Amino acid sequence: MGGSPFGAGRTTPQAAVGAPPPLPPNFNINTFLGGVGPLDRNRFDAAYQNFCAKRNFQFNPASLQIENRQVDLYALHRSVFSEGGYQKVRSFSSDGAIHN
Repeated sequence: MGGSPFGAGRTTPQAAVGAPPPLPPNFNINTFLGGVGPLDRNRFDAAYQNFCAKRNFQFNPASLQIENRQVDLYALHRSVFSEGGYQKVRSFSSDGAIHN
């Protein structure tokens, strides 16, 4: 079974249906958000709407589920900041521990 693991003629994985386009490799969430802590709900909603608009992405909240549970992006945003930011959370292992 040869060929690309990402589909015929593809060299990179295809984004899931309803998922926003991938971020550039040098994307920094803290710079994007102005280097501040978690945003209040109104600022978060405005920043996310702007983020989607710049990428021509129509967000459908009903499509964002894990194990049949709705994901609250604002709660996720606050959790990521409370754990030390995107880079720190990204370093979590499957056991939930942070590894440097």
